[in-house]
Formats: sequence, structure tokens, C-alpha cells
Amino acid sequence: MLNIGWFSTGRDEAARQLLQAVQESIATSDIRGKISFVFSNREPGKSEESDSFFELVHSYGIPLICFSHRKFKREAKQSQENWRLEYDREVNKRIEQFAPDLCVLAGYMLIVGEELCRKYNMINLHPAPPGGPVGSWQEVIWQLIEDKAEQAGAMMHLVTPELDRGPAISYCLFSINHEPFDRYWQKGDKDMLFQLIRQHELAREFPLIISTLKALSQGSISIRDGKVVDAQGNVIQGYNLSNEIDQAISHSHSEHSEQSHTSPGSFYQESAAPFLPPRETAREPRLICFDLEGPLAPQDNAYELMKLLPHGSRIFEVISRYDDLLTLEGRQDYEPGDTLALIAPFLARHGIRERQIATMGQEAKLTSGAADLISRLKSRGWQIFCISTSYEQYALAITQRLGIPAQNVACTSFPLDQICQLLSQDDFTLLERAEWQFITLIPEVDDARIKQTLDRFYWQELLRTSSGRIINKVKPVGGKRKIEALEHFAARLGKPLSHWIAVGDSITDFKMLQTVNKAGGLAIAFNANEYALPYSTMGLASKSLDDLGIVLEAWERGRRRAVELTVKEKEKAGGKGNRAWFHWLAETKDVSRPLEIHRRIRRLVREEAAKLG
Repeated sequence: MLNIGWFSTGRDEAARQLLQAVQESIATSDIRGKISFVFSNREPGKSEESDSFFELVHSYGIPLICFSHRKFKREAKQSQENWRLEYDREVNKRIEQFAPDLCVLAGYMLIVGEELCRKYNMINLHPAPPGGPVGSWQEVIWQLIEDKAEQAGAMMHLVTPELDRGPAISYCLFSINHEPFDRYWQKGDKDMLFQLIRQHELAREFPLIISTLKALSQGSISIRDGKVVDAQGNVIQGYNLSNEIDQAISHSHSEHSEQSHTSPGSFYQESAAPFLPPRETAREPRLICFDLEGPLAPQDNAYELMKLLPHGSRIFEVISRYDDLLTLEGRQDYEPGDTLALIAPFLARHGIRERQIATMGQEAKLTSGAADLISRLKSRGWQIFCISTSYEQYALAITQRLGIPAQNVACTSFPLDQICQLLSQDDFTLLERAEWQFITLIPEVDDARIKQTLDRFYWQELLRTSSGRIINKVKPVGGKRKIEALEHFAARLGKPLSHWIAVGDSITDFKMLQTVNKAGGLAIAFNANEYALPYSTMGLASKSLDDLGIVLEAWERGRRRAVELTVKEKEKAGGKGNRAWFHWLAETKDVSRPLEIHRRIRRLVREEAAKLG
């Protein structure tokens, strides 16, 4: 019997679903072993998501070891370089009594040090075939596209001091040069290729982990002295599970088709199902599309990135105000949210990299109630989408945590690592001078100077340099581009916008909200500012997105008319404190009273980001 140690930060729903899937395989004896302990680098009370994970561990009767790396780092007397080594030694003291045959890193958000990975056989999933690209899954996919690779895949590998370069334990491959990929290669549509490769790879992750543990527990393969051997004791370069994984996905598709009308699918089914063609069901589909920053996560990612730069917050506030001014002016070929293109040269100048953006998404706080609401909607058969102005590295990390399929996400493509290579010394000089000019400006007070100074910089000075090409490489998904993305999703499903609910909160959303409202759908302003609220069907001001549940239940009963009755009833009753302030806004000309409440709660929930357009 394989004695398994389980390492997980427990930061999202996927962590719980993977543990459940493995426990089910152990219960059916597909995996001949047991999980003897679960280790987490978080402690109870630090996150709703990890607390839910800990509850699940306790429900299985598995010993749980919690040891906060953040707390240890604060209290450690060692140097900055040595605290990780000492932390791993403390981890070892806590787990060595269990003598695991194998340790699985399952959403464990720390890099394991040399001593620990040499003492134990530790395995981890990497979203690339053996010998493929290293780095985050986003970096892997972009590199596959850049290399015009014929295959993608995933592997379980032995954890070694060299990141993502340990020997392959097992792997699976799939072709990316046939349908549905080939049409996008021909079009040069890298964004769609990115999404397709991700959804096909993601569908294979759980089956690969489970099949690997099955093979190890049944003796089909084993790990000896840091090498992988087959049942006959021959050293192999990884165990090819491609056929088994393809069969598991095919079986999952069949089960999904049989069960979809009667019960919600497991993650195992959902992860395989995204690239099934849309199908009609007897019940009218329930479709909802969220903006990300605000409704799902309170931070403004671009703002947080700019804070990494000297005077970055001041610079960003000026550029953000410039974005508002151009939007209100109706500047031709400019869309709200194009801020993300305008800040790109500054991020490149200061050496910000894609991995940093992805890490922010992995660690970012979620809006209270967002995870619970989305989980409940999925269980009720809703199809959930996200259209975000955010950079792809951040948006895809957040939506993955929430269980929103990658092919249901539209966001801003941002090849920052490539962009950094475009800068010349002349660019550095020009950008440095611009930074010092920008920090002398005060939003709203100096609006005329902001417009004059930034007009000259962006549309005259910068266009004469290689940095000018950077802005053209970034097309933020804001304003009318959000409408285009929603129309793309609607066309894919064959459902007009009158069947859709859109949730937004800011200037980048108002065109989408206005379009959905006019089409007879439901446009919801959540903790919105003055740019979004007037264009919405209804508003909800609350510190918890979960309060939206009652509205969505009304939509299930009787679409927009049922929502109107529910919202007006709730509006009469009023909210309580910082929760459940509903307003019916359709055909309302004066939104000043709702706006006061939205502003107050917006400041509470979004903090510094609340002041941005």
C-alpha cells in the first residue's frame, strides 16, 4: 500500500476537488494506498478557501498539519537567505513520523528546498510534455505557440532543486495541429490558440495525477534512487499515459452528457467538458458574465503592478484619470481601459515580468462571497463567463481559482516578456523624463494639464520611438471590446443578449451594461461608480457578492420581470449595514441616492482602487 503525503496550500476550490477525486479513487481501490497526512503552509482563519479545505481534510479523518511560512518568516532570526532552509527543516520534523513513500505537491504554493526534496520522493504536475518549456502554465503555452509546436501535454515529475526539470514520472500528450486548432494556426489567432491549448491541457490534469498514483500504487512504475523504472526494473524516461488519459476524458464526456440534465458534474467532468460543442437542452440556459476587478476580486491589478515602481501609484492615478478624460471626450479609436496599454512601457522599463503578474493573480484576495456564489451557480447549471480588461496572466489565474473555464474568459493579451525586448536606451530616457512630469500632476485638479501633457507624450513623443510599438501590441478588453467579446460568447451559444446577465462596476463596463440592458437582458451594477450605475438595469451595493443570489433565483423563475419585482421589494425594505442594498435602475434618471450607497461600500470593499474610474 502506497503511503502518500499530501502538500497543499488549499487556496481554492480546485484543491478541494482534487483531494476529493483522489480519495474517491482510494475508496474504489483504483489507487492502492492512503493519504497519511495533509500539510499546508497556511493556518486556520487566514482564508475562507483554505478553511473549507481544512474542513474537508478533517471530514476524511486525515491528520492535518498547518505551519504558516509567513508567520515563520516574520519570527525567524535567520537571514533572509536562510529562513527557507530552516522552514523546510521544521516541516520535516512535523512529517517524518509518517514516513511517506511519496509526497504529492497539489497546489502547494511554495518552492520546496533542496534538503526536503532529496529526503522524500516528491512529485508535482507541470503543464508541458517532458523536455518542454518551463515556467508558469501561461509561459508554457505562449512558448508552445511561439515554437509552433505540434504537441502539448502535461507531466508528473520528480521534484528536484532545479525547478520544473526533475525526471518525468509520467506524462500525456495531445496534438495541437488538427481540429479545432488548425483553423486558428491558419488565422494566426494566438489568443484563441492559447485558450484552446489551456482547456485541453487542463482537462488532462486530474486524470493524469490520479492515473500516476494508480500506476505507482499498483507497481506499474516505481521511483528508485531518483530514477523511474517500469515493472521489470528497467529505467524509463517517464510512463506514457496518453491513451489512458484520452479514454478517461472520453468516458468523462459520456457521463457528462448523461448527467447534465439531472445533476451538476464533478470537476473531473467539467475539466474535460469545455471543448465539447455547445448543445441545446430542454431547459433555457442560464448565462451570466462577470467583470473581474470589483465583482470577483477587489484589487485593481494594473494599480498594484504600478505600485512596484518608484512613484508608481502617483503615475498610475494620473494615467487612469487621462483614460477617464479620453473616454468622456469620446476620443476616436480609444476605449475605456486602454490604460493597460498606456502603462505597458513603464512596466517594461522597470523590469516587471509576466510571472509576477500571474503570481499576483494566484495570491490576490477574492471578493467576499464570490467563490460561494459561483460554486452554487455551477451546481444549478449556470454557464459562467468573465470578460475582463485585466492582463491575461492575472485574469486567468483568478478565474481558474473560481472554476471558470478558460474558454469562457476574455481578457487582455499581454506578452510583456517580449515587449521588454523592444526598449532602447532612448526609450529609457524618454520614459524616465515622463515619469517625473506625471508625478507633478494632480487628477481632477490638473485635468487640462494632464490631457495636454499626456497627449503630447503618447501621441507625439512616444510614437517616434520603439516604445510606440508597445502600445499597439496591447489591446485591452474594455469598452466596445467587451461588447464584442460578449457577442462572441453569445454567438457561440446561439443565444441573444436578451438571455444574458452582465455584472460590472466601472467605466470599462458601461458600454457592455448599456448594450445588455437595451437588449432586454439584465445589467447589474455591483458596488459601481458614477460611470457604470446609470447604464444598468439594477444595482447591488454589498460587501458580499453572494447577496446577488436572490436576484439570480428570480431570473430562473421569470427572467427580467421576476427580477424587477424582487429588487423593488428588497429596495423598499432597504439594506442592512454594508449588505444587500438593492435598487431598480431601469428608466431611472436620477441615480444620486443609490450612488451614495455604492460609493460608500465601494470604498469599503475596493479600498484604494475605489477612487479609480
